[in-house]
Amino acid sequence: PHGAGLAAQGAAMLAAAVAVWRAFAGGHPARLPILLCALLLASPHVSNYDMILLAIAALIHVRTLPGEARPLALVLPLAAWLAPLYNPPRVNPLGFATPLVLLAMLAVLLLTRPSARRD
Repeated sequence: PHGAGLAAQGAAMLAAAVAVWRAFAGGHPARLPILLCALLLASPHVSNYDMILLAIAALIHVRTLPGEARPLALVLPLAAWLAPLYNPPRVNPLGFATPLVLLAMLAVLLLTRPSARRD
């Protein structure tokens, strides 16, 4: 229903705004990837070419993972990086998972304090 869609979009916009406020007010080191994910989550219409923002956020996150990070820690960033391949939902039903990937990326970025990896 149209009303449920509007309510879900409003909740997503509110969650995105809270995530960005929390990241910038607290001086979180992953402010840029959080902002990029929140921007996509708050937008009512996102196309494949917009997903480059999510790919950048995923790459920044992977860059800050320790070298001995388990392969399981790379699944979510990989799903985010591959998002243009399974979007839009009209073409591929997996595209309906994109908001969940965005929310999961936001949660991971907010809950972890990345440190600069030394190569």
